[in-house]
Amino acid sequence: MVKSNLETDPAMRHPAFQNLPRQILYLSLCILTGLALTLCQLGLVPVSAVVLMLDGLVLGILAGLLAYLLWFVVFFADLSGRQPMQRIVNHSALLVLLLTIWVGGGFLLEMLLFPASVDILSKALPLKTVFGLLLFMSVVRLYQDWKREKDFLDDEITELPASKPVVPNKYLETISVKSGQKIHLVQVSDILFLQAEGDYVLIHTAEGKFLKEQTMKYFQENLPAERFIRIHRSCIVHADCISKIELYEKQNYRITLKSGQQLKASAGGYKQLKSALSL
Repeated sequence: MVKSNLETDPAMRHPAFQNLPRQILYLSLCILTGLALTLCQLGLVPVSAVVLMLDGLVLGILAGLLAYLLWFVVFFADLSGRQPMQRIVNHSALLVLLLTIWVGGGFLLEMLLFPASVDILSKALPLKTVFGLLLFMSVVRLYQDWKREKDFLDDEITELPASKPVVPNKYLETISVKSGQKIHLVQVSDILFLQAEGDYVLIHTAEGKFLKEQTMKYFQENLPAERFIRIHRSCIVHADCISKIELYEKQNYRITLKSGQQLKASAGGYKQLKSALSL
């Protein structure tokens, strides 16, 4: 039987489920989360401490299940967006969905487990909402930091083995792209940057965008390496078009082009860019 990618690629598994000690630690954190919620409700919700503790543990385990699924959302989905507003909308929508499932699911479980106390427990919904918001915001931020570290490792360019001779490469001068019934010849010197779009590459020029059925690896190998720098696994930029480079997040850099467009560069991509520009 062929194993799935999630089973064969350790980097794609949730970090807490890669070995038994981590699983135990993850379960302990879920329990501690439930106890912390219980402490927040003591003195505010007039029910017995036992009911509050059981309620907290149930919500702690539910938070752990959601945090487990959240890892794959952050791993496979790009929540950063290309614009600040898009990033805010993406994160807000994700947090609203998580809180709805956590608070709503917790309330349904309370109805099943503590039917006599459900009306009193429901008065703590605002508190649980704030608690869950802070919890999931922290988890999302932690996962994104882990993902950036993985992207950094993926973006590192490995050297060719010494045993293989380096063959001089004849770089592209033009790129033919089809638009409807027309064929465009894009001059390499006119390219601003290239961006991965699934199985295609989107070529950005001052005149417009052109979609080419090709891989980023192909362009990385067939464009002049000293001028076209792969600053991210999904982006190659023309160094002559860059006007500004600045740090805007941990291990992430913002590249501003002369056209005003902004791109994201990983730490590994920034390292290649510094080398190419002799910074």
